[in-house]
Amino acid sequence: MRARPSGPQIVSAALLAVAAASAVVIVAHPPAIALWVVATSLVALPSIAIGTLLSLRRRDLWMGPLLVALGTMPLLTAAAEAWGSTAAGPAPLPGAEAAAALGAVSWTLWWLAPVLIGMTFPDGTPVGPAWRWALWLPPAAVVPSGHPLVTITPDA
Repeated sequence: MRARPSGPQIVSAALLAVAAASAVVIVAHPPAIALWVVATSLVALPSIAIGTLLSLRRRDLWMGPLLVALGTMPLLTAAAEAWGSTAAGPAPLPGAEAAAALGAVSWTLWWLAPVLIGMTFPDGTPVGPAWRWALWLPPAAVVPSGHPLVTITPDA
């Protein structure tokens, strides 16, 4: 009897699907951003590969999905920006304006995985039970920092 996938494995699979879809969008884009795409892929792939292997070997650890997320977020941003860049062209892709908006705010997701990795290293759990509440602070901070309607302006 085969074991059912665990929560971390489901999250890793979903992030892998996002990474694969992002790669398809990036590859279909004109080569104007080819160097940036190659650099992003070189940075992203080791983290995605190690996170995937960790998710397959240790079903109970959240460190695998966090490593997959670490590599997926730059690919997601590159894909959203590539897709969104067609909005101003003569033949925009469907949803190009939404993709451009996502690309503009998706950079806020880049820091989320490294912060959570730092808070839960090495086994994917917080230092102690009293620290579980602190794991909700970084995701909660992404919402206002990434929303396009929320702007922080310096005092004049």
